[in-house]
Amino acid sequence: MNETSRPSPVETPRVEPEILPPGSGGPFGSGGVRWTSWESGGERAIFIRRVGPFQLFVWSLLAILVVAGFFFLFAGALLIAIPVAAALVGGSIVAAWLRRTFRR
Repeated sequence: MNETSRPSPVETPRVEPEILPPGSGGPFGSGGVRWTSWESGGERAIFIRRVGPFQLFVWSLLAILVVAGFFFLFAGALLIAIPVAAALVGGSIVAAWLRRTFRR
């Protein structure tokens, strides 16, 4: 067994996680809670906070606009595809009729 196939030993954490009790607000007051982790690339933080009614309205409006945009995109593609399909079917019918007519 060579050294490259041996599993590396488990590394112990360098820092302990900070656990904040609910409602304490943490270091940022009552506005939010900060979650931080350390990785090889440095510190990364995620901020979690409550969404107000105006923010909820704006995000809902944005989601509705995105969904409506996709709907209109697919509806437009369908409106183009229907006449193309009809032209192909009509051309096939005409080609079959002409083949039968000139075969005689």
